[in-house]
Amino acid sequence: MVLFEDGRLQYEGFSYVKDAGPVEVRVGPSAIATVRARLERVSTLAADCCNCNDMTDMASVNMTFSDGGGRRKRIDHYYGCEKTPDWLYDVENAIEGALETERWVGEKAQYKAYHPR
Repeated sequence: MVLFEDGRLQYEGFSYVKDAGPVEVRVGPSAIATVRARLERVSTLAADCCNCNDMTDMASVNMTFSDGGGRRKRIDHYYGCEKTPDWLYDVENAIEGALETERWVGEKAQYKAYHPR
């Protein structure tokens, strides 16, 4: 999924989704504001914060965005990584909710921290 500054959202699904697309829609200003606010918090993380090999066979979220200074930042969040801050899951849920991704994925995302110990 790619969200552009002008509100265009491009989506293309792969496996296990309701609609593989490709799809392009317009996103409203309030959704863009929500995404921006959440990405501000994510921008404080180190690039390698959440991509470790604590487990196998878990999903991942990969976010690439431009920070306020126009620099690109990428966060790879592997859900088996136990050192991930719990608040990152809330950020991902808020972004998914603002962009209403369940219309293509088929279900509302509810990411949560995984702490097996």
